[in-house]
Amino acid sequence: RLFVVPLIVAATFVALVYPAYKFLLRAFRNNRVLASLTCCALLTLCVLIPVFLVLRMMTLQAMDFASSSGPLVHDLGRRAQEWSRSVPYVQSIQNAGLDWQAMAPDAVKSLTSASMGIVNRISAGFLQLIITLVIVVFVMFYLFMDGDAFVKKLRYLSPLRTEYEDTIITRFRLISRAAIKGTLLIAL
Repeated sequence: RLFVVPLIVAATFVALVYPAYKFLLRAFRNNRVLASLTCCALLTLCVLIPVFLVLRMMTLQAMDFASSSGPLVHDLGRRAQEWSRSVPYVQSIQNAGLDWQAMAPDAVKSLTSASMGIVNRISAGFLQLIITLVIVVFVMFYLFMDGDAFVKKLRYLSPLRTEYEDTIITRFRLISRAAIKGTLLIAL
């Protein structure tokens, strides 16, 4: 499963950008390596820059929220303390002899442990994203360079008639383009 999704993503992007690759191939005088590298670099930049900008914006907003939430949390704590004095059930809990100050370090320790778990999951997800991106770029490079030979070899190995193979390839291109365009339209 680790390699199937990147292969499909790479094939989708290559099918979408293949006309641009053909244009670059003519512009670079049939230098397949340079045209393939250029297409991969452009696709990577078109995907990475927006993702980086969104992540940066989210980080800045989280930092802004954290810095501005200090007075709000303090005010909320004060209001909760005032409320607890007015509710008889809470007063009976307070009178039960619970040592809230002794429980606070345990609560902080639990919160810290939960936070570290979240950070570990995010790090693992980021590492998996980087690995997937490297696999996608690697596969795209070779699909751009040898895509025609790859399709010919698949057609040779396929037991289907040529018109069915053409239909499958055409549908794959149409569905790939529709999926990418639909995703971009929704993102706007």
